[in-house]
Amino acid sequence: MTQALNLANFANNLNSSGQVSGSAIIGTVANATNATKIVNSGGWNITPTGTKLYFNYNGTNVGSLDSSGNFIVTGNITAYGTP
Repeated sequence: MTQALNLANFANNLNSSGQVSGSAIIGTVANATNATKIVNSGGWNITPTGTKLYFNYNGTNVGSLDSSGNFIVTGNITAYGTP
C-alpha cells in the first residue's frame, strides 16, 4: 500500500507536460550519462564511441571530440568569429 501511496503522491506533482517538480524527488535521479546517442529533429546526432564523441549531420560524421580535448572536423575552424 505504501508504494501505491508514494506513486499517487508523485503523480500529484506532475504538470500538464509530464514534468515533475524537483521537490517531489527524493534520492538518486538517473541522468543521461549512459546515453548511447543524442538525436534531434534537425539532422544532428552526437554518438559516444570509446573515448570519442562523434558529431553527425544527416548520416555523415562531420567532427569528433576525444577525451583529451582534441576536436577534429571535416571543414574549416574559425576562431574569434560570430556564429
